[in-house]
Amino acid sequence: MKYFVLKPDEQFCHGPKIEDWKTSFKPGWMSKEQFYKIETLQVFPIAITENTLFPDMISHPFLLFSEMMMSVIRMYGDPALSKEVLLADSKKGVVKRYFLVVLEEVKGNITDTGIILRRDGRPLKDRNIFVVKLGDKSEIIVNLDFAESILRREALGIHLEEAVLKEIVMEKE
Repeated sequence: MKYFVLKPDEQFCHGPKIEDWKTSFKPGWMSKEQFYKIETLQVFPIAITENTLFPDMISHPFLLFSEMMMSVIRMYGDPALSKEVLLADSKKGVVKRYFLVVLEEVKGNITDTGIILRRDGRPLKDRNIFVVKLGDKSEIIVNLDFAESILRREALGIHLEEAVLKEIVMEKE
């Protein structure tokens, strides 16, 4: 199976600017263990212009997926914690629905031949979208089926780069 790193498109510069989010929750709550502390529905003010486009993935200041992306995640049945987020520009009367998401994480290392994943749960072949922790950096990985699904739905503002993944099984301690 082929895999891809899913990133926001760097040339996509007309996305919404999220303002004043730090009063809603702490960044440390964006983890599997702390996610329950975040309210079920969040409303964040945004600033938009007439050129603002709403991408299907926003990675800063935290991971947000559009309704389309979330529907594909649900379709494939991958574990993902999510909370509903409304991005609202009250001056322009615009509201867009997104989902604050925490994906399943796998630890890995980068080598000359690709990314080595340490399996300590489900095998790689059973995963469609997940996060690889590479030290202090993280990458979102999707398989070919997932990538095709979002591209068929005309995902906006994303970039896919092919990734070479190898999986090793962790010894039980």
